[in-house]
Amino acid sequence: MLAYRLLCLFLDCTKTDFLQRLHADLLEPPVPPGEPEPPPGGWPPPDPPPGGWPPEGPPPGEPEPPPEGWPPSEPAPPPVGEYLNVIGDGGGGLPGFGAFGLGLLEPGPPKPPPQTYIPGLAKIYSEPGDGYIRDSNSTWQLAHDNTDGDLISHDDTCEGIAIYSSNYEPAYGQIRRVFFTFDLSEIPASKTVTSAELWIYCHANDGINVTVQQSAHHQPLIKADYDAFSETYLARDTLAPGDNNFTFRPSGIIYLQSVLGGLAGFCLRQYDNDYNNVDPGPTTYVVGGLCFSEAAVEAQRPYLVVNYS
Repeated sequence: MLAYRLLCLFLDCTKTDFLQRLHADLLEPPVPPGEPEPPPGGWPPPDPPPGGWPPEGPPPGEPEPPPEGWPPSEPAPPPVGEYLNVIGDGGGGLPGFGAFGLGLLEPGPPKPPPQTYIPGLAKIYSEPGDGYIRDSNSTWQLAHDNTDGDLISHDDTCEGIAIYSSNYEPAYGQIRRVFFTFDLSEIPASKTVTSAELWIYCHANDGINVTVQQSAHHQPLIKADYDAFSETYLARDTLAPGDNNFTFRPSGIIYLQSVLGGLAGFCLRQYDNDYNNVDPGPTTYVVGGLCFSEAAVEAQRPYLVVNYS
């Protein structure tokens, strides 16, 4: 009771005034500091006005909304690919922010597009009818120098003696040379070849060195194609069991560039003896066994990989 009387004395009110104030505060809490007083009768009204909710027009005491609607729309973000420049008077503050670090935002120049360049890539399998041409003669040197072969084999799936050089003196010498054709029509002539590899599968070999040379052989092969090759090799490597890739030298890239959109022909020869014109000696032979376009397993078929831009 004493606390109640002291409270009334402090508030300078009677018991009736105190109860009335307490009752008003419970029904309508006081407005927090800094917020405007609510309009008379409260807002919004308890029941929706005729015509739906919210009523047309702003609440009592609020300014009229701008023509574009209520609330006003947010400013549009800067266009994609642009950034914002901050400009000011340059008076000694942060760069572009004015003397007091203040400035205006404006669209800047477009950013350069990201680098998305991806070079072209073509994987091309050897044309049907590839194979080897053999020449057997009374000596290895005659077999080497002959212009025509005496046998064509283009039906083999995997030939055990596709690349061959042998000398069984005094009465027998033999050489075999392999020929492949690749159709480059899928690569437009306007493209630029940047690198290339020839992939072949070897299933039998003596670790022989093999050259890849440009060839103008017929399709299908004829016996006169036996020496239809350029003098300088375009690629060279040593055969090993399994997959073998021959990376083309600059001369090979130039040749492929010249035949884009058409056919590319290659001749594979044994390097140490056949290419260099060195007699392997009596009772000597070197063998390289390759798979051709007719191989049942696709991964064993010869193919060309060309990178271009």
